[in-house]
Amino acid sequence: MALPIAIITIFTVKIAKRVGFKLHIRIATTIQCASLLIAPYMPTYLTFIIFYIFFYGIGYSSVAFPVFSCAWSHYKKSEGRVSGLLLGSYGFASVIFVIIITYVSNPNNQSADLTTEHKT
Repeated sequence: MALPIAIITIFTVKIAKRVGFKLHIRIATTIQCASLLIAPYMPTYLTFIIFYIFFYGIGYSSVAFPVFSCAWSHYKKSEGRVSGLLLGSYGFASVIFVIIITYVSNPNNQSADLTTEHKT
């Protein structure tokens, strides 16, 4: 997920200034949510990884920096406080994300059926 985030974050604010921040954030959020909803229904592991990691990474990184840019433009005197609140909200969202992804990846709470051989 780091590669799409690194590539997209370089251009997100420039793209958002061209198409408009509202539209850009809506499209990126739609990509992010759609990738999570589509990924569990992929027939192969490779397509699951593409939707789960690549498209989610594009959506996540496309949302993050334009949101910061919008917030900083509205609260110019307290950029530090705004940055802290936004980073805190992203961190809290990660907690919720882990719960959702646990349910998506293992909805019936099944134990792993992999067997390994240990050589001593």
